[in-house]
Parts: sequence; structure tokens; C-alpha cells
Amino acid sequence: MSIGTSIYNILFTDSGITSLVANQIYPNYATQGKQMPMIVYVILSSDPEDTKDLTGDIEDIRVQINVLARTYASIEAISDAVKTRLNRFSGFNSGVTFQTITYNGYLDVPAELDDIYQRAIDFKFRRYI
Repeated sequence: MSIGTSIYNILFTDSGITSLVANQIYPNYATQGKQMPMIVYVILSSDPEDTKDLTGDIEDIRVQINVLARTYASIEAISDAVKTRLNRFSGFNSGVTFQTITYNGYLDVPAELDDIYQRAIDFKFRRYI
């Protein structure tokens, strides 16, 4: 399985998250007109660890989880649920074995539209390859 499928499944199978966003979880972008609140996850970079003689068996993947909602209170609640689910997660999910997932901070993104709040949350996913 792909890392994207695994990210989706980790988020979607958490009742704390789905109670806040239902099934509104998307890779890369959400088309216009989708219901809010929602989560959009983006894989920003991949950095496999090399050894002296060959490619190592660990890969660090930087992932941004974007939370979009109509109220600031909603992005805070959803962000807390996402952080609780992902931070320090380890184990097997959807064909991917994670050594650990680490929370790396967030940024409240200024909205281009008056009635949308957005928060970008950064994580490092460390997986075995």
C-alpha cells in the first residue's frame, strides 16, 4: 500500500476524528464545493536514509495535515484530535510499518475567504521500507 492510503486509513478509522469531519478527508486537495469541516493531507517530501554501501531501510516522510473549518473552535478541536491520533503512532497500517510519527508544530494559515479557517499541521512519518 501507499503512504497516502495509510495516512487516510489512520485518520478515517479514528472515531474522534470522524465525529468531527465525517468522511471529509482528502489527499492533496479538495475540490470546490466540498462540505466543511475537512482534512486535506499532503506529502511534502521523502528522505530515505542511506548507509555507506546501500539505501537504508528507513524513510522519513514530511506530511502536512491541513484542517479547514467555518469556525476557529472547530479547527482547534479537529487539530487536537489529529495530533492525539498521529503523534507517537507506531505499528502496521495498510501495508506500511511505521517506526514512529512525530508532531512538528502547526501554522494558522490566513484565509483568502472570510468564512474559512485553516491550520497546517506538520508531522514526520518514519517508516520501514
